[in-house]
Amino acid sequence: MNPRKLFLTLTVGCLVGSPFLPQALASDDCYYRVANVSADDVLWMRSGPHKQYQIVGFIAYNGTEIQKTGQEFNGRYSQWMPVKYKDMAGWVNHRYLEEDCQLNKAIEESRYYTLKRGDTLYSISKRYGKTVKEIAKWNDLEAPYNLSVGQRLRVVPPICAYRVVNVASYDTLSIRAEPGVQSDRVGRIPFKGTDIQITGQELSIGKSRWVPIKYKALEGWVNRGYLEKEC
Repeated sequence: MNPRKLFLTLTVGCLVGSPFLPQALASDDCYYRVANVSADDVLWMRSGPHKQYQIVGFIAYNGTEIQKTGQEFNGRYSQWMPVKYKDMAGWVNHRYLEEDCQLNKAIEESRYYTLKRGDTLYSISKRYGKTVKEIAKWNDLEAPYNLSVGQRLRVVPPICAYRVVNVASYDTLSIRAEPGVQSDRVGRIPFKGTDIQITGQELSIGKSRWVPIKYKALEGWVNRGYLEKEC
């Protein structure tokens, strides 16, 4: 099967002047896997939602653990989805993806351990190759670490959130619809804002870096220079 056949044609006219940048949305409940691609072919990842955009990577015909990172783009004949796969980010034709909710559940379950009789924080930390301090921190535990049978403990690090930095107390951090100060403002984050999630790939514009984020019910883009990791 020719890889070109993986993509349906969109009208070129709809591409002119459009940045087609992934919007900031919360991750889907499910991962995705490749579908409808033969074993001798691959699913191309592109820099934008059309087959004329540059190829930035590919996913094997049996690829799994594909994450949706933003809003889909509906073309005239096809639908494109911004995704992250391993360390790559780009757009793929949605026709060649299907939900894999069972995998998502299994991955989520693997992040926790349910205590059994005789377990200690030390034995659990050794089992998962972590330290007692790490397990305690991820589960908000303090010495003497009172544990109970059936208790669920996180055994992998939580996903880090971010907080606002370098913003004066009388100011706010603007959330933009698209990366860049010229884009419409869709919300603001207080100078002490926390629990901010980066939801997609960083984009460099001139000398500044922009990231798609989610803050409470707000979604959009902010300047990366005003965020600091908070784990």
